Amino acid sequence: MNILKVAFKNLLQRKIRSVLTIFGISIGIASFIALVGLANGLQGALERTYEERGADIIIFEKDKPHIITSTVAQNLINKLKYIPGVKDATGILLDLIRFGNRYIIVYGREDDSYLSKTSNIVAGRKPRGTAEEALLGDIAAKSLKKNIGDKIKIGRKKFEIVGIYSSGSIFERGSIILPLEQLQNIRSRPGKVTMINVRVKGRLDKIGNYRGVVNKVKENIAKKYPDLAVETSEEFLLGEGKALLLVRAVTWAISLVALCIVIIGTMNVMMMSVFEKTREIGILMAIGWNKFKVFQLVIFESLCLSILGGIIGVCFGYIALDRLVKSPRLHGFVDISYNATFIVEIFLIVLLVGIFSAFYPASKAMSLSPTEALRYE
Repeated sequence: MNILKVAFKNLLQRKIRSVLTIFGISIGIASFIALVGLANGLQGALERTYEERGADIIIFEKDKPHIITSTVAQNLINKLKYIPGVKDATGILLDLIRFGNRYIIVYGREDDSYLSKTSNIVAGRKPRGTAEEALLGDIAAKSLKKNIGDKIKIGRKKFEIVGIYSSGSIFERGSIILPLEQLQNIRSRPGKVTMINVRVKGRLDKIGNYRGVVNKVKENIAKKYPDLAVETSEEFLLGEGKALLLVRAVTWAISLVALCIVIIGTMNVMMMSVFEKTREIGILMAIGWNKFKVFQLVIFESLCLSILGGIIGVCFGYIALDRLVKSPRLHGFVDISYNATFIVEIFLIVLLVGIFSAFYPASKAMSLSPTEALRYE
């Protein structure tokens, strides 16, 4: 007698219970995907933003709670270009502005900076000099329902949208770019920037180590300007990622609680199944099934429930994640990554849930003696 056929037959005999168990497993898996996927999306978006900019070193004000509150003198940019090993430097002024029920990042940057080359203009053109013109990311343009030629109010000024751009960074695609001087005037911060991005000349040291060159330039800048925070892009991302690490820790904790609830719920269902089928198990043993085969039967039943719940949960999870990232509060800040490795990990978790949930009930079933099982009413 085929174990899988018997397992499916047992599940179909208790359709409502099986459906409810599958539904419970799918909700747990969907919650796991939505929460962990959201945290991964935030971290990935942050990393891609600085990869896209190609900055080797970030300079900002020390002891600030967040980078957006930093203030650095703009005239430092030209001074940095004379430090040995520095290829280029440019300043960025950051601001977070509310438009209706959503927040959008506004970048003020120099018109002739190397950063202007990282934005792919898909329609229109770049703002000219210090004119009251704006460049919108394609996601920002869609969410604000703006197009080329429209006006957008930032502070007390109205800017004409002259171009729409795309980027490898979800943050920048959901942002607005203004001439640096214009944003400085709006925020009453003349001659100030939030941070300075520095690019190092692309030569290698004696052992062919580019990172060693970056660290040497960083040390030279830090010695000359001890009142500023000078970090490599990797160090900066690690520092900015501390808040995300906390988010990840919380999401993993909540997700693990959800999975524990799923395991306990499935275990309870399997225990009830074993008790209800005690006499049936005795008959199977009487016709030649050994204890290990009975153990396998309970495990297979649990795995069938878990796999079906996992498939539905993955679908529900990505639908929920898609709705979350398109919500007004998160739109333009998080990108969904359909990572095959992550999906494989999810199904490994699903299999573990099935095995752990059934292990104790299967052990109980295996410990039954045929004589006692046949007498069970």
